[in-house]
Parts: sequence; structure tokens; C-alpha cells
Amino acid sequence: MALADGLIAASQYMKNQMVELMGFQDKDIHLIHYPHGEVPDPSTITQAPTTPKQDSEDSLIYAGRIEPRKGVEYLLKAFSEIASRHPRLVLELAGNDTQHPTLGKPCSEVFLKSVKKEIRDRIRFLGPVPREELWQYYHKAVLGVVPSRWEPFSFTGQEMMASAIPVVATIEVGMAELIESGLNGFQCPAHDVQALAEKLETALEKPYAELQQMGQAARQRILESCNNETILGETLAYFEQIIANNREQFAGN
Repeated sequence: MALADGLIAASQYMKNQMVELMGFQDKDIHLIHYPHGEVPDPSTITQAPTTPKQDSEDSLIYAGRIEPRKGVEYLLKAFSEIASRHPRLVLELAGNDTQHPTLGKPCSEVFLKSVKKEIRDRIRFLGPVPREELWQYYHKAVLGVVPSRWEPFSFTGQEMMASAIPVVATIEVGMAELIESGLNGFQCPAHDVQALAEKLETALEKPYAELQQMGQAARQRILESCNNETILGETLAYFEQIIANNREQFAGN
């Protein structure tokens, strides 16, 4: 990276990290969000298969590896804090389980021990979910959650917003910059179970119709800020600028 003629950061958060922790100059880093890729129209998405019992549930969705950096333990503890006040609520986690770095056991097993026994059956580790099926889980959820302790951007958070559901994300997640708290999602501090629980509670206390409006606002924000053609154009323009700068530099030597 030190030899690069230009650098691209997918978020201001990532850019700040590159300046503060890696010693790069702010002027050498160009901010371009990741494109949203193929995003299905929510009206065309069929819900994930459910049982009659699951049809009466409200689900929170997390997508990503089950590991400490992703803040999954904080999420399970926050869910444990609010579950008794929301008896219809379940937490679904889609993604590969990993081995805990110090205990040598699956992270799901380690993290679940911090949850009250009476609500453990309301937490579902789905394992790896094919992307086309993941949209179904997003579609049926009332909220998406990105609880990461550190995340340069978060593709899954972007996908959740594009699926027209509000997202609760920590401020240590790059894509949280696209969230206007209370309008198209919610932000909260990282490494803070109580703050995450309170923000989940705030969201769940809102009328369903208001959450739907917030979800539509979230989708619109992604479609505008992460537009495929716009991002492609910005990236090509930046590449051309770097090439032109180098051409001038070598011409002067």
C-alpha cells in the first residue's frame, strides 16, 4: 500500500483509520462507497420457509461470521436484556461459526452461555446461508443488526438496508455513515451491551408502519449512495486522474 499512487476507502471511517493508524495522508485517499450490486425488488422476494409458530414471530437478523470482532457476543447479551419484554422476538444469525481464539470451542457455544437459559431457544444460528436465501431472511425481519467492534464497511449491513429494513449498527462500522439515526436506521456505540439493548428497544417500540417507512428510506439511501453506475464512474474517473498525474510526473523527469 505504501507504494500505491492512490488509495480508495469505502467509508470515511476506513479513511480515518488509514490516516490515524497506518500513517497515510488524507489527501492521498479517495472516498468511494462499495456499489450495492444486484439488489432484488422487495416486492419480488418470497419469505424464508417458516412453521406456523414462526409466522407469529418478529425476527432480528444478523449476517456474518460468528466471531468476537463482529460483536456477536454483545448482540446476544443485548437480546437477552430485552427478550422478556418482547415475547414474539427471535434472533436469527446467518453465517459461518468460528473457533473461539482463546477457549478453542465454537463461538456460538461460548457466546450462548451468556444468555438466560429460558430464552436460548429464541436464538437461532442458521449457519452459512446462500445469498439468494439471505434476502428472504432480510425480508421477513423487522430489524437488521450490525454490532461489529470494528468493520471497514459491512456488505451485509448494506444489503439489509437495500432490503428495506432499518438497521441498528455500531459507529465502528463504516456503512453506519449512511444511517441517519431515527430516520432510516439507528446508530449506537460499539463495545456497549446496554447501549445496543437500548437502541434495539427504541426501534422495537416504534409502530410497525413507522419501521416500514424507515426501511424504505434505508433502501433509497443505499440505491442513491451506492448506485452501481455512479460508483463505477467515480472509480474510473479516479483511476484516470491517477494515470494522468503519473504521466505528468514522468514527463517532467
